[in-house]
Amino acid sequence: GMLGLGSRIMTERADDIDLARGITGTCWWSYNSSTTGIGPENLIFYTNDDDDRFELISLPDGTSRRGKPRGNPIVGVRSVHTSYLNRPETIESVFYMWRITGDPVWQERGWQMFASWVTHCMTDVGFSAIYDVNRSPADWSDSMESFTFAETFKYYYLLLLVLLLLVLILLVLILLVLILLVVLLLVLLLLLFLLLLLLAFLERRRWCGRDFNEERAGNY
Repeated sequence: GMLGLGSRIMTERADDIDLARGITGTCWWSYNSSTTGIGPENLIFYTNDDDDRFELISLPDGTSRRGKPRGNPIVGVRSVHTSYLNRPETIESVFYMWRITGDPVWQERGWQMFASWVTHCMTDVGFSAIYDVNRSPADWSDSMESFTFAETFKYYYLLLLVLLLLVLILLVLILLVLILLVVLLLVLLLLLFLLLLLLAFLERRRWCGRDFNEERAGNY
């Protein structure tokens, strides 16, 4: 988030927005790649310079060659602390990237994060930290840091407020359309009823006129 803000304030660092997208995307990936959809407390990645980044396969002639890339639980990850404490940094960065770029993909990612957070962390009295983001259902640690509502919930609210308003407007429009359709249906039913009354009246009048003519013919 800070790199993105700096790219807008400092014109000579405008290219930092690409770095900001990459770092924030990696943070979002840490959420999206876990079993619960929630990011771990920290991740340590292999670097290009790490000699142990790949498995080594011994060959019969005594040499070795590079095998599959290492990683646990996902390729490229050296180690992971799987607990989650409701930290705000990732959603804060996602919020900044949405405000800076205007790209709705950040709102969509934020919504995915929020849905996972509510699914696995919300309790009857708040949002609990969890022990392992790769275990579902999650095990609550029965604790909630002060920054959960002060920051984490705030950024979710700011990020999703416009989206929720759009959903609300869409629901209102759908409701208005349904009401209009019901009114049109009632009008059609009323017109049909009036048409049936008119046909019944005309039919009755025709039969009454026929009986009258037959009665006059009998008198003569």
